[in-house]
Amino acid sequence: MTHQKIKSKSLFLITVLLLFALLKSNNMPMAKAQTPSLLTNITQITASSGHTCALTSNGIVKCWGYNFYGQLGDGTKTTQYIPALVSGLSGIKAIAAGYAHTCALTASGGIKCWGSNEFGQLGDGTIIDSLISVSVSSLTSGITAIAAGDGHTCAITSSGGIKCWGSNESGQLGNGTTTDSAVPVDVNGLSSGVTAIALGGSHTCALTATGGVKCWGSNYAGWLGDGTAIERHTPVNVSGLSNGVIAIATGDSHSCALTASGGVKCWGYNSTGQLGNGNTTKQYIPIDVSGLTSDITTIAAGYAHSCALTSNGGVKCWGGNTLGELGDGTGVTSDVPVQVSDLSSGIIDIALGKSHTCAMTNSKGVKCWGSNEVGQLGYGATIGFAVTPVDVTDSTPTATATPMPTVTPTLTLTAMLMPNVTPTLTATLMPNVTPTFTPTATATLMPNVTPTFTPTLTATLMPNVTPTFTPTATLMPNVTPSPTLITQKIVYLPIIIKSEPTPTPTPTPQSMTTLYIQSNHTGGINLLEVYGPNKELLLSCVIGNNTTQECGKFKTVNPYTIKADTAYCGKKEITFNDAVPNGTITEIIECAPVKLSIQTIKTGEVSSVEVRKPSNNELLLQCGPLPDGKTSYCGEFDPVGTYLIRYKTSRCGIQESTFYDGLPGAIPTHGVFCD
Repeated sequence: MTHQKIKSKSLFLITVLLLFALLKSNNMPMAKAQTPSLLTNITQITASSGHTCALTSNGIVKCWGYNFYGQLGDGTKTTQYIPALVSGLSGIKAIAAGYAHTCALTASGGIKCWGSNEFGQLGDGTIIDSLISVSVSSLTSGITAIAAGDGHTCAITSSGGIKCWGSNESGQLGNGTTTDSAVPVDVNGLSSGVTAIALGGSHTCALTATGGVKCWGSNYAGWLGDGTAIERHTPVNVSGLSNGVIAIATGDSHSCALTASGGVKCWGYNSTGQLGNGNTTKQYIPIDVSGLTSDITTIAAGYAHSCALTSNGGVKCWGGNTLGELGDGTGVTSDVPVQVSDLSSGIIDIALGKSHTCAMTNSKGVKCWGSNEVGQLGYGATIGFAVTPVDVTDSTPTATATPMPTVTPTLTLTAMLMPNVTPTLTATLMPNVTPTFTPTATATLMPNVTPTFTPTLTATLMPNVTPTFTPTATLMPNVTPSPTLITQKIVYLPIIIKSEPTPTPTPTPQSMTTLYIQSNHTGGINLLEVYGPNKELLLSCVIGNNTTQECGKFKTVNPYTIKADTAYCGKKEITFNDAVPNGTITEIIECAPVKLSIQTIKTGEVSSVEVRKPSNNELLLQCGPLPDGKTSYCGEFDPVGTYLIRYKTSRCGIQESTFYDGLPGAIPTHGVFCD
C-alpha cells in the first residue's frame, strides 16, 4: 500500500466521522422503514382462477392479482400485487369472482359485472370485455345473492327464483338449451324456494328452502351427484340430499354440501383427493369427508382442493397442494383434511381460487396462501407461491423521516498516518467564526449550541514532499465557543477526494426466446404460463384450439416449465430444456383425442358420418362412405364430452344419436342399424 492511498483513506475517515456527528447534533431526520399497512375492515372475500377480491365495511370493493381481461375492475389490464380499488363502485352488499370476471350486488338489489365477456357472462347484452363495471340487463333491483363460474353467472331473486347468463355449452344455465345467453334467463323449475347457489367450471348447484340440493350442467365425472355421468340441461336432484343441507360449494369439477349436523359431503372428480374421503376415486353420489362429520360451519371449493371452517374458527383443507393451497407448509397433496398452519382459530370466512386460498380473520383482516404466480395472494411479493398463510397488505412499504432526539455529542478525531507523513488541510471558515481544530482533539459542545463550521478539505500530495498544516485559528481544549456561533447558519460544502475512476462495465444484452404453441385438441388454452427454474413467471398468454400461435418472448433459461389450463383436459404441466438464445421454438400442448369407430348393421352403404358438437353444431369429424356389416375406423376428434353422430344410410336415411363418452383418450365404437 502506498503513502498516497493511506493519506486519502485517513482523510476520508476523519471527514465521515465529523459530518455524521454534526448531522446528529443538528437534529437531522433519519429514514426509518415503515411496516406495510394490512387490509382491514373486510366483510366478505371471494377468489377465483388468478384474482381475489374483498368487500369493505363501507361498501367498496378491492381486487388484486391477474388482470388480463380487466377482472380487477380498476380500468386497466395491469396485474396488481396489492389490492386495487374497483372503479365507480360504492354501497356494495356482496361480491363474486368468476374465472376471469367479477360481479357485485348493489344496495338497491342490482348487479354490476366487469372483466371477460366472451360468453356474455357480464350480462349486459354484449360479448365485449369491460375494464370497468357494467349493469346486468334487467337486473337493476330485486336480487338477493350472486355467484360466478368459469364463464357463467347466476343470481337469486327476492322471490327465491334463479336467473343465469353467459356460457351454456353444457346446459349450465339450466334453461333446457345449450345456447349461450348475454342476458339473464330463468332456470327451469326454480322460480322460487332457492336460498343459495354455487357455480363450478361448467355446472351449477342450488340449495332449496327445504334443505335439498339440485344441480345441472356438465357431469363428466359425476359432479352433479345424481349417480350418472349424463349432462343435464335442467336441474336434477342430488342423490341422498333431498333435505338436511345448510350450505353448498362447487369446484371446477366437484361439489360439496354442509349438513345441518355440521358434517361435510362431497362428490365428483377426485384426482387430487379433493373429495377428502381418503382416496382419489371419482364419486357419482355424495360421500362423507373423512373426519368431518360434525363441527363444521362453512365450506368452500377450489379448482382441485376444498376447505372447511370449524366452529372454533380453525381451517382444514384437502386435495391438491402442489402450490401450497392447503396451507400446511408441506406442498404435499392430501386426500384427507389437514390443519392450515397457524389458523386453528380466529377465522370467520374462507374463499378458494384455482390454486390459492384466503381466509378472513375475526379482526376483519385477510390472509392468503398457495399460488402467487400473478399476485393473487395480495401481499406485494411476486414469488411463485406461499405454503403457509401471509397477510394481505393494503399498501406498499414506504420510508418516513423520523427526527433523531437532541444529542450533545463529544467528537473525537484521530488521524492514523504513516510515519513522516503529515496531511495538508486547508480550512475555509465563515466570517466571525473562530473554530477549534487540531489533528487530535476533543471538542465538547454546549447544549442547544449550533456551531458554524464550513470545511473545505483538499489533499494535495507531492512526491517526496512533507506536507504542511496551516490552521487559521487555535483554541485551547474545553473552550466555550463565541456567542456568534449560536446564531450562525451551518453550511456544508462537498468533500472531494480524488481517485481513479472505475470503468463502468458494458451491460450484456439479455437473450430472449420466442415461443410458439401448437394446441391440439385442447378446446383452447385459457391460460398458458411459462416458469423459470426458480418458479419465476416468465410469460403468459391465451392460445386457441387446433392452431399454432405465437405466445411471446421470454428470458432464455433452461429448464423452463409450461403450465397450460386447457378447456378439454384441464391442467397440463410440462418441463422443457430446449430454449434457444434469440431463437424460436415451438412446443406442443395437446389433449388425447377421441378415436371413433363405427359398426354398420343392415344399413346398406353409409355414405357419410358426421360428428358434431351439440351446443353450436360445429363439425368435429367426417368420414365415409362405410360398407355395411363391418366395423370401420372413422377418425379422431376433440374430447368435447358430449357429441352427436349423424349417419346417412342408403336403407333408412339419416340417423342421429347423442353420446356422452367423448373424454380425452376415449376409443368408442358406436353402431348404427336399420330395422
